Amino acid sequence: MPEFNPTNFPYTKGKDTDADIAVGGKCVEIAAGSALKLGQYVVVSGAEEVDVSNTAADAVLRVGVVVGGDLTGMRAISDKASYGVLTVTSVGGKALVQVDGLTYTIADAVIAAVGALTLGTTTAGRVKAAAALTTDGATVSGTSPGAVLGVNLETAAAAGDVMLTLLR
Repeated sequence: MPEFNPTNFPYTKGKDTDADIAVGGKCVEIAAGSALKLGQYVVVSGAEEVDVSNTAADAVLRVGVVVGGDLTGMRAISDKASYGVLTVTSVGGKALVQVDGLTYTIADAVIAAVGALTLGTTTAGRVKAAAALTTDGATVSGTSPGAVLGVNLETAAAAGDVMLTLLR
């Protein structure tokens, strides 16, 4: 499984030999409130802690997407097939959370490509399509701009699909 061991600096990963596109970006290390899987969207859940949620109001507490943790030796995993499957943190362990750049997220429902994403409200840790951008492109109608995680670059044909996502 391809992996990368980031430092305290933002990482930019070169193209994997087994992937069509390179993933990477800025990460933070923070305590995990539960056992977390690759690709889960996490929010602030306590003092210096992150966890998954499916409560719409928690979307403004967004941190980013889990890309590694104490169970991966704090290495970011870039293997798309492992996203949504591989548990990377223990309860109370450390999570490596990507806050910007390219990564993979897990769809909460069918999602068309190239749309704003926010916290999913069916399954905790997944993402759903946010309300459409307004014509000025600066605000999101029906969704707080602070609650938008990023933009999906691929279509999700079903809940649980893994999509390439540009975090913002």
